[in-house]
Amino acid sequence: TASTIKPSKTITNTANLNISNVAIRSSADENTINNSGALNLNKTNIQAKGGYGIINTDNGTISMDTNTTIASTNTYGIYNSASNLMLDNGTVYGIYNSNKITLTGTLNPQATGNVVPIYNTGTAILNNLEINQNINKEIIYTNQGNVTINGGKITNRDNVFDSYYGSITINGAELKSTNAATVAGSASATLNSGKVESTSTTAITTNSLTMNDGEVTGVGHGVSVSSLKLVDGTITSDGIGASTSSANIQGGTINGVTYGLDTNSVTMSNGTINSSEGVGINSSSATITGGTVNGATYGVSTNSITMSNGTINSKYGIGVLSKTEATITGGTITGDTYGVQSKNKITLGVNEAPISSTSPVLVGNLYGLYLEGNDNNFYDGILKGQTDGYYGKITGLPTGGLVVDGTEEINEITYNTDTVNAYKNWLQVGDDLFNNIESACDAIESTGTITVIDDADVRFIQQFIN
Repeated sequence: TASTIKPSKTITNTANLNISNVAIRSSADENTINNSGALNLNKTNIQAKGGYGIINTDNGTISMDTNTTIASTNTYGIYNSASNLMLDNGTVYGIYNSNKITLTGTLNPQATGNVVPIYNTGTAILNNLEINQNINKEIIYTNQGNVTINGGKITNRDNVFDSYYGSITINGAELKSTNAATVAGSASATLNSGKVESTSTTAITTNSLTMNDGEVTGVGHGVSVSSLKLVDGTITSDGIGASTSSANIQGGTINGVTYGLDTNSVTMSNGTINSSEGVGINSSSATITGGTVNGATYGVSTNSITMSNGTINSKYGIGVLSKTEATITGGTITGDTYGVQSKNKITLGVNEAPISSTSPVLVGNLYGLYLEGNDNNFYDGILKGQTDGYYGKITGLPTGGLVVDGTEEINEITYNTDTVNAYKNWLQVGDDLFNNIESACDAIESTGTITVIDDADVRFIQQFIN
């Protein structure tokens, strides 16, 4: 039977101290043990009254077996300010770290009162911990500190991790919350591998998230962060896949129902964004240089879009809805009704030779391009629609270019097409040939002769001013 001692003063260890088969019940509102040496605990139960069970400082070390318990009535069982403490066994009711600590093995951190299992203001490393709790507070809280979780599995009713700034890095761990966001607060989060899941709400709600691989699954939202960088991995939700102020999508997959990605600004160079019932990307501005976006009602709905490559699809509606300005120089956009609906200004291609009749590609079952504004430049590309290639008014063509009608069979359905072709050369200045008056005039500079060498249909647009 373990003996019990009730010290009225703090026990101080600066050398080697072995304690075995003892219950220590502090009778004063002081720390039970101040340790800066080597403290070895075997089958020991420490209960502080008002202070910490153990304060570990300097180069202090603590070794515990699985039958050791450390607690405090009013605060944390262990407070660590040492530079490299490792805990791998025992049960501790609250660990407060202000320097550097590694938690591993069969360590069992627990909560009590207002004390969370792990409170960190320094650097905390968790290696392969298995924690399964059902408490109404977070397992880990960091206050401007850094937490790294390597492997293991942590499940909780409330947050697994909450924060006031600081950072969390997840390497191969499985984190799950059943009644709250799993990773929360104002920290920056990095998921290199592993799984983060909430079965009740958004899985990750930190300030920023960099996701290099892994899986995130949430309810309502997969992630809701200020900034998102997705390199690889998968984000999934039954509502909005990812909600952000800014997003940089370099790879990976986002799966949502109402929205794949809901953001103020997105840059996408690779990866896949899916919405099964709504909008693939809903944004104020979008820059797309690659990747695939699949939506139901809209592939992309945005105020402004710049697109040079990639694929955008809408299953039931419009590939791209552009409310303010669109510049599309490459890629393929397909919609059930329209490939692109432009409400204000749009530019397709670049106003320079050579003219491309193959890129960008806009396809719609009604119209490839539906124009509502009065600033519509068609320099390159092909427009395909069963009704017609486009609806509305083209106001700008490349110098020496004209729109050519055609048809194309797609899945045994005839589509009407519109492309831009360069007009034939019909003017000559010296040895140079031109297909438009502007270029020929530039060639003669201040003097010279323009010779008409072929038939041409020349039309002038005049503006009458009263």
